[in-house]
Amino acid sequence: MNELCIMVAPNDARRTSADHPALPVTPAALARTARACQDVGAAAVHLHGRDAALRHSLSPQAYRQAIAAIGEAAPGLVIQTTTESTGIFGLDAQLEAAMALAPACLSFALADVLAQGEARGIAVLRDLQAVGTGVQIILYTPDQIRE
Repeated sequence: MNELCIMVAPNDARRTSADHPALPVTPAALARTARACQDVGAAAVHLHGRDAALRHSLSPQAYRQAIAAIGEAAPGLVIQTTTESTGIFGLDAQLEAAMALAPACLSFALADVLAQGEARGIAVLRDLQAVGTGVQIILYTPDQIRE
């Protein structure tokens, strides 16, 4: 494979515009940022959903608003959602949100996928595959590659 795919992650689950005024957290700001990144070569965007108070959220509705805004501003840009737990959400809540949204692709931390054991983790990944969701597994430490 000789193709290069640049994915941008313009925000994270914890920081807000109070931390940096230019950090895009609203759907409109994410859409502008996604378009600017697409214009300089990005092919994908990693997206963190926010609730009405701009806190990290796995709410499908929060994601749908951001996805719609980005899709309109940056047609063709691949949008990857996250299931990041941030110590708030457990595996069941993560999977419920992911299945309700059924995005084209999402990220899932290996530690979260395996939180209820390997068999449950494999079932989670199969469920997501069954609805057509591509999953990027996130490793936070080199030791996780052995898991």
